[in-house]
Amino acid sequence: MSETTPSVLPGKPGPWAFPLALGLLLVALLATTPIGNYDLGTDLKTGQWILEHRSFPQKDAFTYTCGQNDYLDGKVLYQTGLYLLYRCAGYKGLSLAATLAVLSVFLLLGLRLGLASTPPWLACLLGVASALALERRFFLRSEIASWVLLSLTLWVLELRLRRKKSPLWALPLLQWVWANTEGLFILGWGMMGAYGLVSWVHQRKADKQLLAFCGLSVAASLLNPYGLKLWGLPFLYFSQFQYSANSDLVPPLRFLANQNLKVDWNLPLFLYFAFSLSLAWVFATTWRQRKIHEWILALSFFGLSCMAYRNIPLFLLVAVPFWAEGWKDWASSGPRLKSADLFLSRSGKASLFAALALLLLCLRVATGAYYVSDRRQARVGLGLEELRVPVKAVDFLNQNHLDGRMLNYIGMGDWLIWQWAHPVFIDGRQQVISPGLYGEYRQSFRAGGLEGLVLHYQPQLIALPYNDAVPWAVQLKFMSDWRLIYADGATALYARKDYAPRVPAFAFSSLLGPDGPAPDPADEINLVRETRPSRWGAWFSGFVRPPDYPMGLMSEGLFALHYGDYGTADHLFAECLRRAGGGYAEIFYNLGVANLHLGRYKLGKLCLQKAFALDPGNPETTRMLEGLRNY
Repeated sequence: MSETTPSVLPGKPGPWAFPLALGLLLVALLATTPIGNYDLGTDLKTGQWILEHRSFPQKDAFTYTCGQNDYLDGKVLYQTGLYLLYRCAGYKGLSLAATLAVLSVFLLLGLRLGLASTPPWLACLLGVASALALERRFFLRSEIASWVLLSLTLWVLELRLRRKKSPLWALPLLQWVWANTEGLFILGWGMMGAYGLVSWVHQRKADKQLLAFCGLSVAASLLNPYGLKLWGLPFLYFSQFQYSANSDLVPPLRFLANQNLKVDWNLPLFLYFAFSLSLAWVFATTWRQRKIHEWILALSFFGLSCMAYRNIPLFLLVAVPFWAEGWKDWASSGPRLKSADLFLSRSGKASLFAALALLLLCLRVATGAYYVSDRRQARVGLGLEELRVPVKAVDFLNQNHLDGRMLNYIGMGDWLIWQWAHPVFIDGRQQVISPGLYGEYRQSFRAGGLEGLVLHYQPQLIALPYNDAVPWAVQLKFMSDWRLIYADGATALYARKDYAPRVPAFAFSSLLGPDGPAPDPADEINLVRETRPSRWGAWFSGFVRPPDYPMGLMSEGLFALHYGDYGTADHLFAECLRRAGGGYAEIFYNLGVANLHLGRYKLGKLCLQKAFALDPGNPETTRMLEGLRNY
């Protein structure tokens, strides 16, 4: 075998060096966002529990509903490492570790594209498209560790396939780490098996050394706290219940059907669909050149991606180099395509255009305009994203010594486990929460269902993110024996009327700050008149300065509107308009609705007209304006 080590790209990247560097910068920016996923809490708490008890969990210790359920924890290495890193570097250190993990995944993708002799321009295009398709999964979860381990395993196998010096000894080590880090470690078995078939199918002889290390790798996965039991965990993940229509466990088409494409056009999903169709075309036109492992892995990982939205990154990371290999085989059959490839690889103009486009995209990500255009809270930064993680709400519980039985939204359970230190109702661990309990939980989102859940479990407290749990918020508004005691830009807490009477009911006017409801209606009229609808102005400014889109303030206004405190809602929406300017139809619309409830019909109409100028296809705005013709 040759002892040479491949470069990231074949030969020198030449004029494409700068676009490739900007592509890596884009990946780093997209990956460097504050932590906003709930399940970080359960991972940290479990890591702390393992180190304090010097053992591994066997039964659930964090809920009052599942205390006797078996806890098959497939992430013990990840969780203990995460907790130790948190103790050393805090939440910012965890954010930085996630960034480095994502960067390593794309560097490994570059190595594999280099092994496939991918031209620099195509490697840049595929890398950037993959980053944009995956970026909504760039958060601190064990699945990122799976991406790293999957990419390393594929790189080792690809080196072996291409007769390069391959560290096969690393396969058992990778499999051991994977089996103790994330439940999808059996994917490594499938990848090793597919590559093991290549020499037997195409060369009629077995690669005995590779097969021996594959066997050692499977055996290494037994070195975990649960032995053979852990091998059943991936099948549980594949067969267990799905959380909701908006969950990342539902199929991509169903996920897309529940998205508001007017607000967020879901670029990652459309990139996935385009890639899947183009991969099918590449395989169909070059089927004679495709090897058995490419067929097996492309089809099986595409099947996984069809099962659940969250599996799309696995499919792309596996199949992108296969796409590049197939494109190369297809392009080699035509002299014009060869000339075009040579031109793109050496053309300074093409690389300059790509560099300029990537630089502009990096600027929009850095300012946050990239996320605001999709109405997402993510921004470049480190630490915790407090509009997603209920830090302040849990602080309120702890400061007021509220330790009664909790009924909580499923996502919040993980963070409550970490910071509240009392048993919760439910959390997101599939291997713990029984389908029966989850069925009860789902039923509570139907009309009148929450009262049945309350009657069954007799809680004193209810916690929910009101934007994600709207059916609960609607039902609680009409449940007279419950009172709202806390609200912020994302989270609401309710208590029974007879529980903790020392804690007063929440006043929406407190959201206005210490100055209270001071704005003069005349000032608001002038504000609306002077603020011109300017969608393109807001878009262009996003290249040079961070847009001020107060998402938390907007959520508070909508919550106040829901509860009928129209004065507070009006002031909050007016402040949103003052900060954000005239580039967002929903701010004008919400302000208009608040003013209509307050009887200010002319001002409400003016707001709706400006919302219509930005979004003329909105049927609700059109209907309301038709009803205001006489004003």
